[in-house]
Amino acid sequence: MTQPMGFKTASKENMVCKLKKSLYGLKQSPRQWYKRFDSFIRRKGSAIDKLKKDLSFEFEMKDLGEAKVLGTEIERDRRSGKVSLTQKEYLQKEFQRFNIDNDTKSVSTPLVPHFKLKATMFPTTVEEREYMTCMAYASAVGILMYAMVCTRPDLSQVVSMISRYMHDPERVIRRQ
Repeated sequence: MTQPMGFKTASKENMVCKLKKSLYGLKQSPRQWYKRFDSFIRRKGSAIDKLKKDLSFEFEMKDLGEAKVLGTEIERDRRSGKVSLTQKEYLQKEFQRFNIDNDTKSVSTPLVPHFKLKATMFPTTVEEREYMTCMAYASAVGILMYAMVCTRPDLSQVVSMISRYMHDPERVIRRQ
């Protein structure tokens, strides 16, 4: 850290100060705090259960188990030291909303090579356009986009392809 104003020593203006602890407001402060907190928790080990119990007596709380953040679950393999993210429950719930059952045929690539969408597949009649307003196509694309960003980058090509037709997808769906 550079020497603070008013604490500069004559003939040592170019020297820096070595910090024994991080200071509030520095870029590395959150990391230093986390490292200290992590080492404390690791030393306590099974005392975490006691801490949870003590906190529940003092405060209204309950242990919800593994963390879930916005439909994303965190899975830990403590033996191998791996952490992974998944959205299984979120996507299953959304598939049910769109009447897609779990027995659908899975494929190794999300978009098969023969799948083609064209601008000529848009609705042309008033009836087709009215029917289109009842479709939840944009919601489905949004759900896939959320999955792509969070846990499924393999969906990026298919999301890119289908999002081009969000303004008028009805005819595209019927022709497939």
